[in-house]
Amino acid sequence: MSNDFASAWDEFISVLDTVIEGHSKSLNPGNERESIHKIESCMSIRFPEDLVEFYRLCDGESDELLCGSALGLHFNSLDQLYQEWSSWKQVLEDFNKEDLESINSSAT
Repeated sequence: MSNDFASAWDEFISVLDTVIEGHSKSLNPGNERESIHKIESCMSIRFPEDLVEFYRLCDGESDELLCGSALGLHFNSLDQLYQEWSSWKQVLEDFNKEDLESINSSAT
């Protein structure tokens, strides 16, 4: 893990707790690299190294607070990221191209 990334993360946590007292307590502990690689393998992709480093430092945050720490949005845990990806993958598999284009054209 790069020291620059870890230092930036520590600074982020410090600022976060200054803005919202105790908010960093809602952050989950990080993952082992093996857990991250398992999800990458299931998704047949490789995450950018910065994302791997992020998940090694923090596995998202709990939703116990009303607003999350990223512009009010919650950081997804690695499992939540995989579940979300799986849901959207299933949507794409369930519809053919014409169905998706029809949905897209009616939404614009």
